[in-house]
Amino acid sequence: TFGFIPTAIFAILYGPVAAGIMAAIACFIGMLLFGQGVFFPGFMVSEFLVGYIYGYFLYKKNVTWKRLLLPEALITVFVHLGLNTLWLTLFYGKAASAILTGRIVKNLICFPLEIFLILLIYKAVYSILKRESLQLRDILIFYLPPLTSTFKT
Repeated sequence: TFGFIPTAIFAILYGPVAAGIMAAIACFIGMLLFGQGVFFPGFMVSEFLVGYIYGYFLYKKNVTWKRLLLPEALITVFVHLGLNTLWLTLFYGKAASAILTGRIVKNLICFPLEIFLILLIYKAVYSILKRESLQLRDILIFYLPPLTSTFKT
């Protein structure tokens, strides 16, 4: 799916904690609306981590393909291949070795595509906003309050 794109863009705009919460909530709502089975909370943990990792590495940074390599690698290895494989083995009761090979191939294909698509969407949105003399955050401020201010200590 393309759910990583809004998560990455949200992380760039609002930072790690807000993006993690948004991704977990989006996972839960998506399961409620479109889910075809029993809810499994492990996937919400994974989605939180995806949002958090993107936000940690991309928030208030110049987004380039080089800057996307590390968070995308961490997400691919630790979240998609690690945690999500664990969740699937617990949920379906199958051995990790039975599902890991296919997941490795899928993630090797998706890794460069996800970097390319995040950059493509980010650059398109950024150039439109720059042309219209808006800041990147302006596109969501009307719809989403800045969650990061809620978590300051």
